[in-house]
Amino acid sequence: MTNTRNKLSEVEFFLNHMIGSQHDQDKADAFGYYFSAFLSAFRSVTLIMQKEFSGNEFESWYKNIQTFMKNHGKMKLLETLRDIVLHRWNCVLDKQETLTVYVTAGVISVQATVVTPIVRIDGELLPSNHNDKQRASPNLKKQKEPAGTSDIETTILWTIDKEGFDDESKKDIMKIPDIDEILKIDVVTICKEGMSTLSDIVSECERMFAMA
Repeated sequence: MTNTRNKLSEVEFFLNHMIGSQHDQDKADAFGYYFSAFLSAFRSVTLIMQKEFSGNEFESWYKNIQTFMKNHGKMKLLETLRDIVLHRWNCVLDKQETLTVYVTAGVISVQATVVTPIVRIDGELLPSNHNDKQRASPNLKKQKEPAGTSDIETTILWTIDKEGFDDESKKDIMKIPDIDEILKIDVVTICKEGMSTLSDIVSECERMFAMA
């Protein structure tokens, strides 16, 4: 295993822990810590790659990779967040929680979804204008009123709050291609896509230069 591949495995390790903790109410702090560790390991992969495979042919290939990553919105965001978190500011995440209630008696079922107000990762409520996000689904399906069993499914999505950064960091973030659309995507999805792209880059690098 190359050193670069080993570091990529570390990135995957922290991503898996993010996935495992994202829906757990009691692991909100842990999710943030795993995300910070993911960012650090993610950035380190290409730094180790440059050291491990340095050479004229590699340098020419890597210049193209750098251009690709610079223009790839999600890759650029992850790199920028790593620099911010390491040198300047904590990354502030917002939490959107969806509760889905299932009530079942035989073939009879009722389903409703409630979205709670978005909160900061430290549990602090955002300004009151966010409270209108709390709502019950109007499309309830109810056929009878029998007593039955009920289950509650909790889904939590974490998103990046650009307003939680200092002014310099916000300016850097807003320079990223397609950033407004990217910030609508939850953190785990962004990290999964970044991990997949980085894995493809590592595989191409090893195929071209590992046996050189």
